[in-house]
Amino acid sequence: MEQDTNGLEVAQARGSDQHQPKQHLSQHESLLELPPAPEPGTPYISQTILCRVPATKDYVLNHVALQIESPASSLAFYIDFLGMSLIFVVNTGPFTAYYLGYPQKSDVSPADMAAETGVRSGLLELISLHDKVDDTPETSPSKRRGFAHLGIRVPDVSETLKLAKEKGWKVIKHLDNVEPYDMPLPGKIHGAWQAGFDQTFAQIGFLEDPDG
Repeated sequence: MEQDTNGLEVAQARGSDQHQPKQHLSQHESLLELPPAPEPGTPYISQTILCRVPATKDYVLNHVALQIESPASSLAFYIDFLGMSLIFVVNTGPFTAYYLGYPQKSDVSPADMAAETGVRSGLLELISLHDKVDDTPETSPSKRRGFAHLGIRVPDVSETLKLAKEKGWKVIKHLDNVEPYDMPLPGKIHGAWQAGFDQTFAQIGFLEDPDG
């Protein structure tokens, strides 16, 4: 199963009906008032910090996930050149995930960063699939790498997915969808979860943003 999608991962502070029908756009538009279009070159700065949905006040944009072709090349770029630190690496079976971030002043070792990955923001997840396939139009390099998802930590994943359905947003992975192919990635995923990662995946939901 291959999904070229702007995935939005929702994971309980630690991370849906397949293809729900979209409700009328006015339901979404009614939730927000667009800011005025600024003059060219002039940023518009809002006068207030708005949280239009009180239930989301504890949400944290935790990480950005990218699917990569070469771990060696990507780690050389993000660590050796951009100066990020490798926090931890996990082999899930179908793929290996590398978590990176910039240390805070209080961090002495990667273990300090790993202990707080659930509450931090600005992290980077690099996903490398283990199953290498011959190039075809469906599995060309451009289909096997690129943006995967945004990881957002929420107090209650189940409630967040429920709220998304109520508001007409598309849920593409429910908590009870636990097979590897339920994970939206630019490339096709093969194999089975290992080392109990299916239990971790059962705590994660995925939403699709308006641009699909």
